[in-house]
Amino acid sequence: MQWTRVCGLALMSIVLTLFGAGVAFAETPAALEHPAVQEVLVMVDAGLSERVIFERVSNIGEFPDLNADTLAALAKRGVTEAILVRMIELEAEPAALEPLVALPAASPVAEPIATAAPSVVSKVGLAPGQAGIKVVVERAFKITFLEVEVNGGNAGTEGKLWEGEGMMGERLRRPRWVKTEMPFIAFEGPVAPGTNSVGVGFAISQVIMDDPDDEWGEYSHERYVSRGLRSSGVKIGEGKERDTEPVTCQVSAGEICEVTATLEKRSPTKLGGIPTLSVSYEVRVIPSS
Repeated sequence: MQWTRVCGLALMSIVLTLFGAGVAFAETPAALEHPAVQEVLVMVDAGLSERVIFERVSNIGEFPDLNADTLAALAKRGVTEAILVRMIELEAEPAALEPLVALPAASPVAEPIATAAPSVVSKVGLAPGQAGIKVVVERAFKITFLEVEVNGGNAGTEGKLWEGEGMMGERLRRPRWVKTEMPFIAFEGPVAPGTNSVGVGFAISQVIMDDPDDEWGEYSHERYVSRGLRSSGVKIGEGKERDTEPVTCQVSAGEICEVTATLEKRSPTKLGGIPTLSVSYEVRVIPSS
């Protein structure tokens, strides 16, 4: 009887021990396996400075949803509060991108469709006597702002132009990249027959620190700097970009003007240097069916 009681107590002790171990070593949050989070942990484990990690985090891209368990696990691994806050700011937005801004009601151009991958079977529905315009945007690098105009009216924007400056020692929010897949149809709709114009603008915004030698930015002064072109063709910022006129297209009733705008970034010499941003257009007129 005594032996049975001892065995029972021993078994209960083992169960409690295993249960306690299960609580102590709970399942690792799935977000820790995300490539962006893994990169942060690699830098922390390597002993890189908080400032270096902060700057790299600002350019990694999007992070997964960081719940309380994930944040606690990251803190135990040595990720500092400043880095955690920055990672939270860069969490992927659960909702899809907002559709392009519609044109004013008085404009003869119909409101744009939602962004989608270009397709040869995509067609503009035209009423008798109407012509059409389709604008396709292509790029091979990241941007923070994109806008399209048709006949001088705003046909849509994605992202924003980041402007302004912070207080002494303040860390500015890093610009977000435009998340549209390229190439994509930026505008598609009917217009009046005749001469129509299309302009595509874009920009790259970044944060510049006036005192980069300051170890953690206690005395630094950060500001936003943007470079690029507006859809009207006027350059943005102090770069060497050249003003570019919107392209024109002559269409008759029943025809569609398809404009492909390629966003370009070219180095001034073969050895590199600060690249120049530009937009090149390819225009073709096709039947609506």
